[in-house]
Amino acid sequence: MMNFDNLFRRFILTQSFVRGWGNPFHLQEIFTYRREKIGVRDECLKLVPAEKVQENTVEIIKQEIKGDQNYIHGRFRSPLADSLPHLVPPEVATAHFQLVLPRDHRFGIDSIPIGICYAGTGDHGFNRRRLFTAVPLINQYRIGSILLENPYYGLRKPPHQSRSSLFYVTDLYIMGKALILETLVLLHWCQKMKLTPSILHGFSLGGHMASLAFTNWPGPLSLLSCASWSSSSTVFCDGVLSRTIPWPLLKQQFYENKAYQTFYDYLRERNRPTDSNMTILDPVKDMMRLLMDEFTSLHNYSRPIQSNISNAMFIACTYDGYVLRDGIPHMNDVWPGVHIRYIPHGHVSAFLFNQSGFHHAVAEMLQRQQPNTQENKESIYNLSREFRLKAVELYLKIAKEEFKFQEERLQKLLEDFLEERDEILQTQVITDINHEEPLGNDDEVFTQRPLPQSKDNVVNLKGSELFTKYIKIAIKRALLETE
Repeated sequence: MMNFDNLFRRFILTQSFVRGWGNPFHLQEIFTYRREKIGVRDECLKLVPAEKVQENTVEIIKQEIKGDQNYIHGRFRSPLADSLPHLVPPEVATAHFQLVLPRDHRFGIDSIPIGICYAGTGDHGFNRRRLFTAVPLINQYRIGSILLENPYYGLRKPPHQSRSSLFYVTDLYIMGKALILETLVLLHWCQKMKLTPSILHGFSLGGHMASLAFTNWPGPLSLLSCASWSSSSTVFCDGVLSRTIPWPLLKQQFYENKAYQTFYDYLRERNRPTDSNMTILDPVKDMMRLLMDEFTSLHNYSRPIQSNISNAMFIACTYDGYVLRDGIPHMNDVWPGVHIRYIPHGHVSAFLFNQSGFHHAVAEMLQRQQPNTQENKESIYNLSREFRLKAVELYLKIAKEEFKFQEERLQKLLEDFLEERDEILQTQVITDINHEEPLGNDDEVFTQRPLPQSKDNVVNLKGSELFTKYIKIAIKRALLETE
């Protein structure tokens, strides 16, 4: 099947890096930026803080319904254009994407799993990924998709660039750094628009870009990297794509400009201190290998948070003629615990005949986030339970104190009532209640008429029963509240 990869490539006329290495000082600047910013999670997150990404950060420019799908076109400014404006062409500075959702999904209201799908080599626009990935994921698993346009591709292609033929080696590195930062923008935006949980996935170049972006996200996230591995150095130095590189031009520039040779010596000293005496047969190809390892090796980026590594899978092709795994670190050594699945295909045949397997793996990796979600829910529940227990304990103490107060208060009211009733009865005029006489004598003092003995007994009985009943009810209520 490697022979099929070789045969297929013969029909593709696109060349790589047709104008050479790129400005050597730009190369060194990107190198420093990778080491100090992009390759360090905490520093990278500072470049795209969550509070700066709002709903209106992404501009929705078009929305259309086709069949059972809703296609939403959006764009936003790439953060790399603000960090390194002199290195980012105007066309690349604006990131474009297409969001594919079910027609009946209420965008921004209901939650839905979402996959950010990266383009492979030569995949311009959205049609191919929409047909082979987005629509099947919606129909089979109800998973939405964000199809992010690669820098230097499609809507982001510089006007004089032919197809996928990048002008410079540095363009590939700018592409990777831009996609890493743009992914942070999209993930923050997805959280605000209820597009969660999320997965990054892609095939070949798209799979590797997904892996690089995966390293810097601090929250729950899944990854499916298809037909890619730990580094792209063997892809461009040993695989099928190595034939598309203009080695004579790179060699000419290397020897004509001392800046390249100085940077090469620095890379050799930094990366191979134990092999300083080893004879290098081809310094130009060795420099390409060192550069690719420096900028694309996952070993040179932050390791994903441990809980996310269990949500990540690499699908490797056993007969891949493009991505050669010999000579670069094994993914189990780079990310211990990552899932690896091998399929008996070459690079091209895997794309043509294993799409359903990729779709299923996307859904599988998204489901692996659920235990993380359940752990978070249990943690929150335990904290909530402890809080509620303490609150109930405090309430019981207050209720018991209130009960004692009410008991004393009711007893006091009852005693006061009996005393006042006796005083009232004593002040009544002792007269015959059945023979009332008009008040004609001014010397008489008027007071309340005395109650007959029968009515006096009734008052005593009614009052006692009323307050006894009230006390019993109050006690029962207090006991009920303290249970």
